[in-house]
Formats: sequence, structure tokens, C-alpha cells
Amino acid sequence: MSEEVLEEVYKSRVSSKGQLTLPKNLRKAYHVHEGETVVLVPVKEGILLKHSEDVRLSGLWRGLCTPGEAEKWVEELRSQWRLKKSTSSTP
Repeated sequence: MSEEVLEEVYKSRVSSKGQLTLPKNLRKAYHVHEGETVVLVPVKEGILLKHSEDVRLSGLWRGLCTPGEAEKWVEELRSQWRLKKSTSSTP
């Protein structure tokens, strides 16, 4: 990876579909290729983007929370999703 990439700050606009473009020199420096699936990990400082092959689900949350806390968080997200889905449905 080029040290130049680490010394810069990049901006990207989020589209109406929630899409954003990674600047070319970031894609090149981190070997992110067109059509590749990446994993987005919410962290305290923001969102961490990783190559999908770099992340094993068993280790994704290691050190961030206990398995019980992760399960509770997932259930809360599912409840929120169900509530949103049921209130946004139109007959």
C-alpha cells in the first residue's frame, strides 16, 4: 500500500440508493475490484470496509462484545426491521 493513500482524506457522496464510490487510488491501494463483495463492519469510529474473504463470521465480533450481547443486538435489529416493515407496508 502506498503511504500517500494514508496521508490523504477522501470524500464520497452517497447516492439516493445508498451507494458510494470508492476513489480509484483507494481501490487500487487496497485491491478492491469491480464486482467484489465486501463486508461493512460498524465500529465505534465509523464503518470498517473489509474484503469478504478476510472476515470469518466466528471472529467478526471477537473483542467487541460477548456472544450473548451479539445475540441480543441482532434480536433488537430484527425487531426494529420487523416494526419498520410492518409500518411501511401499504395495502
